[in-house]
Amino acid sequence: MTARDEQETTVTAMRDDTTVSVYTSNSVHLRKLKNLASTRDFVRLVREVGDGAEFVIDAPFFHLFSAIRGKRTLSDEAKAAGAARLAASRELRRSSAVDEALRERDV
Repeated sequence: MTARDEQETTVTAMRDDTTVSVYTSNSVHLRKLKNLASTRDFVRLVREVGDGAEFVIDAPFFHLFSAIRGKRTLSDEAKAAGAARLAASRELRRSSAVDEALRERDV
C-alpha cells in the first residue's frame, strides 16, 4: 500500500473533451471511484496500476469544485438556533408527540 503522504489523485481534463481522466492512489478516492464504476455507467475503470487505478468519467458528470468547501463557522446564536431545531425535531419523532401534532393539524 502506498504511504499516506505519497497517495495522490491526478485529474486530466481538456476543455473540449467529453471525458475526464482520473488517476488515484488515494485509498479513499480509489474506494469511492471503484464503487461508482460498479454502479454507474458514467464512471469506468480503465486499468489498475500497483496500488492505484485510472478511471474515465463522462465530463458532464464531473464537477471539479463540488467537493471543495470552506469550513463553516457558526455564531453562538446560529448554534443555539440549530440546537433548538434539532430538539424540536427529536420531540416530534416521539410517537406521542407525532400523534398530538397530527391531531392538532387535523382540527
